[in-house]
Amino acid sequence: LAAYLETGFVTVNDLIVPTADPRAPFGGTKGSGHGVTRGEEGLLEMSRPKTLFTRSGKFLPHLNPPLESDMHAYSNLLFALHAKGFTRRAKAFKTALKGLIAQTKSGR
Repeated sequence: LAAYLETGFVTVNDLIVPTADPRAPFGGTKGSGHGVTRGEEGLLEMSRPKTLFTRSGKFLPHLNPPLESDMHAYSNLLFALHAKGFTRRAKAFKTALKGLIAQTKSGR
């Protein structure tokens, strides 16, 4: 019978212990469902992810304005990824790599 009830918590033959156990998630459904408390599910319900990026070093190429050489290097890279034939891809990849290395050496 408990499996067919549309509820967030069912207690069989007890009243206090299951509802007082902090490991057991507790929450309602439908109009009475104001979220889940307690247990792993309750912790996830009452928290939100936070992302923190920490960057070290001075290489910040994404902050520089684009140059004509950037377009050439990245178009060669796209060609290398999508060209037909291994030889054409390898040649375009080599050219793109040279351009990207030159940008890195120039501090871009």
